[in-house]
Amino acid sequence: MKDIIQKLVSIPSPSGFEEKLREQVTKLLEGKIGEVDFMGNLVVKHPGKGPKILVEAQMDEDSIIANHIDKNGFIRFYPSTAMKEADILNRQVIFPSGGCGYIGAEEVAEGTVLGFDKMFVDVGAHDKKTAMKMVQIGDHASFHTESRLEGGRVIGASNCKVPVAVLTWLANEYDGDANLVYAFTAQGRLGGRGAAAIITRENPDIIVTIDSTPATDTPNCPDKTRIDLDAGPVLVVKGNIVPRDMNAVSIFEEVAEASGIQTQRTVKDAYDMHDMRIARLVASVPIITVGIPTRKFGMFGSVSSVPDAQAAGKLLSKALRKKLVK
Repeated sequence: MKDIIQKLVSIPSPSGFEEKLREQVTKLLEGKIGEVDFMGNLVVKHPGKGPKILVEAQMDEDSIIANHIDKNGFIRFYPSTAMKEADILNRQVIFPSGGCGYIGAEEVAEGTVLGFDKMFVDVGAHDKKTAMKMVQIGDHASFHTESRLEGGRVIGASNCKVPVAVLTWLANEYDGDANLVYAFTAQGRLGGRGAAAIITRENPDIIVTIDSTPATDTPNCPDKTRIDLDAGPVLVVKGNIVPRDMNAVSIFEEVAEASGIQTQRTVKDAYDMHDMRIARLVASVPIITVGIPTRKFGMFGSVSSVPDAQAAGKLLSKALRKKLVK
């Protein structure tokens, strides 16, 4: 698991341009044949018996989209996901070409609110022609965050990379006879578009999502909602949009107890476009979320635990051998 995380954590994967991360995952899948669909999803099938289980992790991360390049080579953009202007000002971004730049802003009158229409990316270009060698209209750029593994912790942009690593490990290690579809989904930050395409096509009987779950073991969080790093994966028992399947949650917890795997519970109360899209498509299909506890700092900083990722992989490998659908 640690080696997989190490190879994935620094790869940029802006929404709609996840190919670099997808290519690395493909290399790590130990010869398994995957299919890439028109949305950019990577799908690997494990044929077996019983109900079809879709196991999903999102590959993409927050990004901005280039929508204009002026004569001086400055790039105008709009955000692909919900974000605040102040959160991204002066941040470094990376475009699919590998070109990097910093986000700046025009001066605004005192008392005027800064808007995205006053912001730009400086890629160091002399003019529009030079800039267009690095950036095209419609390109998504991800936010550059230094990432590293240290002392069993993943420090940096681990929000989507650690869940993807867990799914990669699971696809390599699972040797049971369940009928599984491993889905490394694209454009999740754009309202779960990739997952929606796969769910519509595969028509699963149950959906298992691997995600990052906010840890609350830092000094600024109340103990009553405590989710700790190094205390095991988190099982979501209630969603804000999609109700979680308590039968499956119980099975996961029974497997965890029998296997000596520590788990935690949480209630998901934040609005989630990914969940909303699933609810609209398959309201009657059971869903369970296995979360990796992740300390989140603003939009881009995060700290998660390699042992938690290992425990999540082990739990999934064992629980997927059970009868999850009544």
